[in-house]
Amino acid sequence: MQVNFIGHGFHKENQINVGEQLAASFDSKIYDSFYGFVAFAAASGILKLLKSIEEAKKHYSKLTFFIGVDNKGTSKEALELLVQKEIEVYIYHRQEDFITYHPKLFLFEGKKHTRIIIGSSNLTHSGFINNIEASIQLDFQPQTDKQGNKVLTEVKTYFHDLIHLQSDHIFRLDNELILKYDNEGLLYSQFAKDRQKETQPTDGESDEPTDDVFIPEDIIFENGELPNEKNYTNKPAALTETDFENFEIFLPQFIEYKRLINPTGVINDNTQYVENRPLVNWYDRIKELIRNEILPLEFELRLREAGFPVGDGKYSRSAYIWEQNFQKLKQYMIVHKQTRAYVPQHKDNKHPDYALGQWFARQKLRRKKLITPYFLDGEFEKLQSVKFVWETMNAGGKSDDDIWLENYFQLEPVWNERVDKLKLPLQTTPVGKWLADQIANYKNETKKNASGEVLKLLPERASIIEELCGKQIWNWEQYKRETIFEQQIQAYLEFRKIYPDEIPKNGDKRFKKVLDWKSLTRYRYKGDTSPENKWRMDILNSDRVKFPW
Repeated sequence: MQVNFIGHGFHKENQINVGEQLAASFDSKIYDSFYGFVAFAAASGILKLLKSIEEAKKHYSKLTFFIGVDNKGTSKEALELLVQKEIEVYIYHRQEDFITYHPKLFLFEGKKHTRIIIGSSNLTHSGFINNIEASIQLDFQPQTDKQGNKVLTEVKTYFHDLIHLQSDHIFRLDNELILKYDNEGLLYSQFAKDRQKETQPTDGESDEPTDDVFIPEDIIFENGELPNEKNYTNKPAALTETDFENFEIFLPQFIEYKRLINPTGVINDNTQYVENRPLVNWYDRIKELIRNEILPLEFELRLREAGFPVGDGKYSRSAYIWEQNFQKLKQYMIVHKQTRAYVPQHKDNKHPDYALGQWFARQKLRRKKLITPYFLDGEFEKLQSVKFVWETMNAGGKSDDDIWLENYFQLEPVWNERVDKLKLPLQTTPVGKWLADQIANYKNETKKNASGEVLKLLPERASIIEELCGKQIWNWEQYKRETIFEQQIQAYLEFRKIYPDEIPKNGDKRFKKVLDWKSLTRYRYKGDTSPENKWRMDILNSDRVKFPW
């Protein structure tokens, strides 16, 4: 199980928040089911995730939120947006004093991977951006992780009545339910009349409204019309209403400029490619807001998402080059059939992968904050999504991490392309010998190094091999015996279904191998009480088989 802490608000260097992790999880292809249990929701929080949720809906078998409306902590607009986008939502509400529905737990499940995020963040702008929040993220494979499976079972047991829609306190969200709760005073309205500013209570903890917070995403209210385009006649140092209005007008124009003309997004004052002078003026105005440190955080988030050069041109070009290298990394993984991203460094600067190997190494240094720039929004998450190999493993077996990983990556295609799934790669091949060495190191209890330490395969390395081969790799012969024996049992039970008396009709030779196995089993194991065959005898004497001795 991998456990990560997610905190934001105390320190500026915190690069991850729950909103970003939820979006990245919805974007990931390793999950196909989601349940979210959360106390409060605001349109600004939903909009942060909307694009990712709508993409996830295309392949998720289940995507359901259970949201509360206590303490007037959920907005009418948030619920209307969820209904409009046809996202499955149930409201949990009990008409009792002093009981608040207050969880913040998000559960992602896939065929092999499970992620649980639990903490303090609601589906709100404050929960994702402004507040001081703390959460824990658990990632594990339930088939092989007993502790992870235990936690998953406990979560599902706790929320059983909600997941299975058996609670008397949950109600399917629709427009009628929104109107009912609004009339009962359970919801708050995020927007004052005739303007798009959010009057946001503090995540339902207080009925007192806070300062106006501008919605950080595109959303249409009232008649859906944007204000008329206005050019800047002069540029005051203070933020103005015109800045808010023009932001909605020119941001789409900037995105189009970046797509068609300059991928870095930089617009120089003397550019020959921009005939739209109002766009240049707006670009300069945004830069001035940045220099004066009065750019609203909501603007900055949307600008970064659009690829606006929030820093200088050099900074933006660095981000653009980073993305190009990341795409090269993904292509490298395809060519080399990797499931974990790893590019070795090459001494020969004429090697075709020399530059990519240097870039790969620099990402490790950036993570440790030994070089700048530090990761921009989304970069670290992208590297995580391809299982970037961060750590150096310099003990146990081979001491050179690069050599060990190169051998592992040679094993991956050989293992996945085996015809006989019960056979290990031959030890006469380099890959087969290397795998045999890893198994020997894993089991070793006596062989020591010069310092007298027992040479054991590092847990990090064992975990990587287990993810590819399964935990049965460490005792493969026993696994093979049990698998073959189970196949024989299945064939015997199929025979017994057709012939309950276990006497085939004349001429039916389909079960000759089964009858030979039955005879040989009776001869070899009748009365066997040896410890090494206990597993076999338990199956033969079980109620499922009831072998006729």
